[in-house]
Amino acid sequence: MQALHLYLPRSVASRLKAWQDNRRASRRHRQAVARLHALAGELTQRCLNHIQTLSDWTRARPQLRNELLWMLGLDPLPERTPLSPRITGTLERTGYRVEKLVFESMPGLCVTANFYLPRGVTSPYPCVIYLCGHQVHPLGAKTQYQDRFLWYPAHGFACLAVDSLQCGEVAGIHHGTHSLGLWECLTGLYPGRCRLERDARDRLSRTRPVPISASVTGTGGLWAGSSRPWRAGRLCRLPLLTSTLGSQVRRGLEATQCDCVFYPNVFGHDFPVVGALIAPRPLLITSGRKDRIFPPAGYKEVFRRVQRIYGLYGEGEAGLARVREVESHAGHADPPQFLREARAWMWRWLKPECSCDPGVVAAGIPTPEPAETLACLDTAPADARNFSIHRHYIRTPSLPAVDSVEAWRERRRVVMERLKSTVFAWFPDGKSGFNARRLSGSGGHARRFARFSDWEFETEPGVAVRAQLLQPSSGNGNAAVGVLVVIRQLGEQHVVMDDEILPLLGSYTVLLLSPRYTEWTPDPRSYAAAERTAAATGRTLAGMQVWDVIRAVRWVLAEPQVRGSSLTLYGRDTAGIVALYAALFEERVAHVVLSNPPESHHGGPALLTVLRTTDIPEIGGFLAPRCLTVLPTTHQSLTYTRRIYELLGYRSCFAQADSLFHALRTPGDTRPADAGALAGRQPTTSSVQ
Repeated sequence: MQALHLYLPRSVASRLKAWQDNRRASRRHRQAVARLHALAGELTQRCLNHIQTLSDWTRARPQLRNELLWMLGLDPLPERTPLSPRITGTLERTGYRVEKLVFESMPGLCVTANFYLPRGVTSPYPCVIYLCGHQVHPLGAKTQYQDRFLWYPAHGFACLAVDSLQCGEVAGIHHGTHSLGLWECLTGLYPGRCRLERDARDRLSRTRPVPISASVTGTGGLWAGSSRPWRAGRLCRLPLLTSTLGSQVRRGLEATQCDCVFYPNVFGHDFPVVGALIAPRPLLITSGRKDRIFPPAGYKEVFRRVQRIYGLYGEGEAGLARVREVESHAGHADPPQFLREARAWMWRWLKPECSCDPGVVAAGIPTPEPAETLACLDTAPADARNFSIHRHYIRTPSLPAVDSVEAWRERRRVVMERLKSTVFAWFPDGKSGFNARRLSGSGGHARRFARFSDWEFETEPGVAVRAQLLQPSSGNGNAAVGVLVVIRQLGEQHVVMDDEILPLLGSYTVLLLSPRYTEWTPDPRSYAAAERTAAATGRTLAGMQVWDVIRAVRWVLAEPQVRGSSLTLYGRDTAGIVALYAALFEERVAHVVLSNPPESHHGGPALLTVLRTTDIPEIGGFLAPRCLTVLPTTHQSLTYTRRIYELLGYRSCFAQADSLFHALRTPGDTRPADAGALAGRQPTTSSVQ
């Protein structure tokens, strides 16, 4: 094909080459997507397979629970802040009383709820906590689900109907990654955390001190509300929200789901694990065969795996009898069959101490109230944080003061271990081959300055990235003084003749790297689908690009024809932070150059849960004593980083420069080194703060 180009008119050859490049880029993108789909399928296939006996489950359960809590942002458990409950009104009805309740689940986060208390029932009451879904109404979603829960207070149950964050009387942001592009949610806490109850009965007793049964609590909900009973309930009825990751990803449904459905899956647990952790508490799952969002293949697989765990407790009332699946021919809805089954389930396990006959499960419900009657507030509190709660949850971590080399070394060790076990826990072993192949292409005008070659190589099995290599011409008498890897980013023109690198050709070996998902022009929905799919498998797009850069460094240094005494990584904007993390894990990188980097991960790139551990300024300091240069000279965001370099006695290795050309002329001490080289050094300046 390359020879054919020589006999074609230049304009025709140029169009043919562009067609070839686009076709290859499309193939590489499909490979990256297929890899994520395969990973989701693998998570489903191995889910709970290592559990064969009750002893296996007893040993594994604490760790699985702790890992789930950590992913949900509940380990350690949040501080028990004052709930400040208040009753804003009551309604007296035949058979029950309704209290209009307002409380703060965390300071400033206003929750509205209706609390139904039965009459003529001996306390303590069994209680159903109904976590409402996303039926939007200005006066709260609780006003839209009365047909689901009014049966309970009319038949001896207390019932707390709680508004969801997005659809409460005080509105809040819920679709952060779904449609608003708030990818910083991936770096910090699980977006649905503010929707979870740490302990349903304790939360209820603290908001409204009434005699509630201490034995067991039921939960219910529809759609988004139903994701929470998995994580909060003592007894659960879980409608319409059961599926495996493999099923969701295979059908391309991850982009349609609410933020509360997925968690940052750094430990690689599929949804059956969540259901299994409820065992041996009673669990009812209701699903519709025509549900397009949670289709049968997914929910049947969840039930099969969860049922097997229940079976470890025995065949009878202590085990398998405590889990049940109910199907209907409905779609994504809550038909009368589900309501009857749910009432019978709650009656079986939470039966009130009253004279009611079990036949009442088929009885009707009281007349629903007008929404205006159930409203808890006249106006939203002026100090409510509901609409900005994501900014209060996902805070920039407080970087610790470091007053000695020993303290710095210990902090670096702790953070690096945490990064390896969470943010980058998915990293492959790196033992697979590169399977590199040379592509056709002359490099255009670049061939006048350097020898050009176009390459593909694999960073994971079946996943290829593009690398364009520019080496000093053999006849110019120059020996390369270094290797420069330029990391491209999404939205950047992938041209060979880049003005920034032009002055370096002839003296540097330059590798222009296009990591996965950077040769792509996505619409917002496609981008959201890719990023959310990655998070469901324990990754992010930027995290995968970090691994691609690591593999690129290893590939280029393994090539015998590549000349250069040291290796530099360079990236603009968020690509520079990708380079920084790659350098942490590949110590043969001697120098990192950042152009206009973000000050914090709040500005990108999104790395799963990273803000629970560290932030960009500290990561920059961890590169010491290797060289770090920031462009342009007016950039002031890495003051903390500079102080670490000064503390360690490597002030000259942290620099600011006007351009990439100037950064590479005087990069300071470029000797590759690791933290062990600092043993015995004494601090040379005050503590880093």
